[in-house]
Amino acid sequence: MESHAPAHLTRTAIQESKASPKHSVTPT
Repeated sequence: MESHAPAHLTRTAIQESKASPKHSVTPT
């Protein structure tokens, strides 16, 4: 299920990036 964790983080990162174009970098 390791690939599930990064997938969820990636999806959230995309949503955050779309909502905030200012934050181009993924918040770790």
